[in-house]
Amino acid sequence: MDASLINHHFGDKAGLLIATMKLPFDPLRRIDEVLDGSLEGLAARLIRTFCESWDPQREVFSTVVRSAMGGGLDDSPLFDLLKDVIIVRFADRLKGEGAPLRATLVGSQIVGLAVMRYVAQLEPLASADVDHVVAAYAPALQTIMTPLESS
Repeated sequence: MDASLINHHFGDKAGLLIATMKLPFDPLRRIDEVLDGSLEGLAARLIRTFCESWDPQREVFSTVVRSAMGGGLDDSPLFDLLKDVIIVRFADRLKGEGAPLRATLVGSQIVGLAVMRYVAQLEPLASADVDHVVAAYAPALQTIMTPLESS
């Protein structure tokens, strides 16, 4: 296939990946909205957007995560999206020392949240109000996002 067709129809490879997943919303648009703004509050925006996007789609998301974890991760569109799109965008946004590592850690925290809230449905997290999840989780995630000061 000619690469220009991908660009014409989907914008880029990330857009093609999203189209193949047939998700109920455009995660790239939501991630761009989260990343738009100051570093301060980025964790709270991410957790709120993540929960508000997926809470109404719990069954869909649970199925997507289970299928990603059930097969090889090399063939998983969900993990391709996470590592090739979301983590890359966060690394670009976080900047500073260790940005790629910090972005990967952010991704791992969001995957953990997804597994516990939507797949394992571990209480009280599974039914916790989004405001409570944001208030409890955002400070720790914000610490990961913030570059360490050089000594």
